[in-house]
Amino acid sequence: MALLKRATLMTLPLELIDHILTFLSWPNNLHPLLLVSNSLNPIAERILYRNIGELPAPRAVRLLLSLVNASAERCKLVKSLSLNFSDNRVLFALELLIYKVLRLLPRLRTLNVEVSIHENRHRALAWIFPRDAPFRLRSFATSIRCVFSHISFSLVQSEDAE
Repeated sequence: MALLKRATLMTLPLELIDHILTFLSWPNNLHPLLLVSNSLNPIAERILYRNIGELPAPRAVRLLLSLVNASAERCKLVKSLSLNFSDNRVLFALELLIYKVLRLLPRLRTLNVEVSIHENRHRALAWIFPRDAPFRLRSFATSIRCVFSHISFSLVQSEDAE
């Protein structure tokens, strides 16, 4: 009778590990996986950055700071980004940070940016959407007042996108 090799998580096919990790809550359970194992780190990082959902404002700012200083490879992981600052004041430094980060995300497909009613009444914020954006969006939503002729990044049909 042949001895069966003891199975571990890392002996499973990569696609199955990826699928298992998608059941972990984002970002609370995925972030610690970045620190647990050198083998799990790239898989957890890919899942963690793939779809960046709404975070409390301080965490969203930390995330944006990490992306603006991240490698091009990490920025390529981001496919969906949702920022909600509707309960917060958006200072110029944050506007500039959002602008810089958006210019670094070539595979971004879904973008949602919400700001407070106060911000929309008193200032034009559409400039944070870069004219030379490297992405082609499938979905775009914002509460920012915009003249769409000033927003020149591409919106594509699902069939045309990667």
